[in-house]
Amino acid sequence: MPRTRSPIASVLLIAIVTCAMGSVAAVQQPRAEAPKHIEAKPTRALGQPESRAEGDETLQNAVASAVVGVLTEQFGGRRIAVKLDSTEAEIASIRDRVVSGEGRVQIGSDQEWIGFRYRTLYDTQEGSAGFPQVTLGGTRATAERTVPNDSGLVRELDRQVAAQLGREFVGQSVALKIDEVTTHETGKRYLRFDGAGLANFGREGSTPARIDALYDRAEKAWLRVNYELGPAAVLQDEHSIAGN
Repeated sequence: MPRTRSPIASVLLIAIVTCAMGSVAAVQQPRAEAPKHIEAKPTRALGQPESRAEGDETLQNAVASAVVGVLTEQFGGRRIAVKLDSTEAEIASIRDRVVSGEGRVQIGSDQEWIGFRYRTLYDTQEGSAGFPQVTLGGTRATAERTVPNDSGLVRELDRQVAAQLGREFVGQSVALKIDEVTTHETGKRYLRFDGAGLANFGREGSTPARIDALYDRAEKAWLRVNYELGPAAVLQDEHSIAGN
């Protein structure tokens, strides 16, 4: 089957998205354990036919809700506003679409927009979107500039990621080696970090690691420390290079 890409209109969301287009709600998300899966489904009963416009709307609402869900989780339950600037759907199979695009996020009461790229799998039969991969930076809508690395913050980032790896792989030997870090100034308040390296699992071998983090200079706090391992890290790296 030929692989095609089709653009879909953008949408603005605040913290939680309902399935009706244009219906948004500003909600302070509770701090809780991260869900293993974030999924959004339409209110339409399964099996009912959709027009092309209805299908696009269902897809976008499901994808947008999934993106908002994962960003809310990764920003520790803080109130966020999200705008999807672009959405493209690529046929992966008769049933599935790979949906990707760019967007922007605001955190709390701050008025600055931080760009991000996203990618997820959409099930046309279920009308649901899977857990999306979201990477900050590398977009056309937000301006950034590369600044010298702060050695203290780089060491903090190393410790943050190592601690997360330790929590994820309990009882398993794992060591992180960061080979490369780039710091980007995003607006006046935030520093965004791109990192690449290897996660070593001892006798089980090593795997590529990609780090994506955001530091708030006003609060002197890490708002988001995210990493990808294995093929997902390589894919994220390729997208980052393509976006710059």
